[in-house]
Amino acid sequence: MLPLIVFFALASPLNNLNKVGEAEFSVMFLDIYGIALYSDTGTYHQGTEQYALTIEYHRNVSATRLLDLTQDQWQHLEVPESTITQYAPVLQDMWPDIEKGDSLTIKVSPDSSQFYHNETVIGAIEDARFGKLFTDIWLSPDTSAPRIRRDLLGQD
Repeated sequence: MLPLIVFFALASPLNNLNKVGEAEFSVMFLDIYGIALYSDTGTYHQGTEQYALTIEYHRNVSATRLLDLTQDQWQHLEVPESTITQYAPVLQDMWPDIEKGDSLTIKVSPDSSQFYHNETVIGAIEDARFGKLFTDIWLSPDTSAPRIRRDLLGQD
């Protein structure tokens, strides 16, 4: 069964949240995106109830490419294929093509995760497991980007 997608508009996803840390992702001297982690307390630990990740893109990225990269990272984290195939069509229907300067934000709450494109809600996944699954791409100890994880968590 696919998770329910809900479409609606709200205020900024970062209202009442404080920055924990931020990082830049680059490949071969090309800046790809900047990413920042926010939480209600300004700190993050596994089990934090409400937090958000905002990615500001320095390049155009098609929705298809974004989904492919997400699936690659889930495979790196050894997410079961059945879980990937559960969420991939939902994200494919939700995510827009990204243009240079756009942002994509996920705001994670205990029971759901909302996605924002340039601070406009584009959908929600009503599944308590999804937020951690998605943000583990950057926040898991097993991430393929440990420097970004350290910077997001404000660690040296």
